[in-house]
Amino acid sequence: MNYLFGGYPSVPTTGIVAAGLDHGRFSKPQTLIKADYTTYFDSYNHVLATIQKTAGKGGIGLYDHNGKLIQEIQESEKPACYLCFSHDGRHLVTTNYHEGTAHIYAYDGQLTLVKRLVFGDGAKMHCAWFGSADCAES
Repeated sequence: MNYLFGGYPSVPTTGIVAAGLDHGRFSKPQTLIKADYTTYFDSYNHVLATIQKTAGKGGIGLYDHNGKLIQEIQESEKPACYLCFSHDGRHLVTTNYHEGTAHIYAYDGQLTLVKRLVFGDGAKMHCAWFGSADCAES
């Protein structure tokens, strides 16, 4: 089984790395996805979505299970701090602590922005979750 690890830019990482666990020992980490600022990621149906920074802007990268880029979206000047897929995989949400915003995307193999919510100055949005029905089924 592989475990995936991301990191903040202050930590020397090359993006998302994978390491196997065998008899209580991790194998040497191998780079799966080369991207900057991969602070948070989630997966659904063999697709990995990660927060990342591209060309100085914060956004999202969608990758297949081999680390191949599927789609890249630039959201804002500062990267989001959190993202997650809905339980059924039809939506993805990001939250941006610095901007007090949330972005809700429809997902059907590609992400399409549905709504940008602005919570106001000082809102400091840190995470989001999809309704109690999702929680009850997990």
